[in-house]
Amino acid sequence: MFPAKLLVIAIAGFSGLPLSVQPASGGECDRDATDYLLVDAIPMAEDAGFEYEKDIHRAFSHDRESLSRLFALTVAGVLDGSGADSHASVLWDLMQCWGDDEFSRALSQRSSETVRRVIAQLTYAQADLCPECIASFPKTFSLTRPLVD
Repeated sequence: MFPAKLLVIAIAGFSGLPLSVQPASGGECDRDATDYLLVDAIPMAEDAGFEYEKDIHRAFSHDRESLSRLFALTVAGVLDGSGADSHASVLWDLMQCWGDDEFSRALSQRSSETVRRVIAQLTYAQADLCPECIASFPKTFSLTRPLVD
């Protein structure tokens, strides 16, 4: 029988969810679309006109337009099930890569609905495994306060 902690680690490792949090200043950028299980997300995104793999690659290279397109994909409502799960992990890792300052700055330039949906995905990605990780990104998570479009 597996100890519960080991089972959580095994599930997190298989799901693609990060097991640790990087400093809010950024840093975890040597990732790419091939680091995620995107078998469901890619066709869903492509059917909606998004170049998902390319945008992931470019966003991890700090391309602001690609990050914005990934935010737009979050709001498009085309990802569900495992596609949405994978996307939540991608967004979490991008937030770590960009750091709290830059990620929150990029997200704050989007509509309040985009901010709300991206924050929901980020919360979903970590809430069960690491609720204290959310506190490492205060600027990003403070964007859920009422916004004016």
